[in-house]
Amino acid sequence: MRDAAPKALRACELCGLTVYEDRHLLRSAGHLLHFCCPGCRQAYVISRAVHDAEFPAATTTSGYRNP
Repeated sequence: MRDAAPKALRACELCGLTVYEDRHLLRSAGHLLHFCCPGCRQAYVISRAVHDAEFPAATTTSGYRNP
C-alpha cells in the first residue's frame, strides 16, 4: 500500500527548481544541500570555491567523486 501523502519536496539550493529525488547532494559545514541536477551542484561548488577558501573541504554524498 502506498502512502496517501506525497514526499515533501525541496527546492534546489542553486536555481530553486523542485528536487524530486535526493540524488544530487552535497554536505557542507554540517548541512546537507539538495540540488535538482549535477550541473547545479557543480556550479554551486565552483562558485563557493571561488568565494570561500574553506569550502573545498565540502564532500559530495552521491556516488560521484570530485577529482
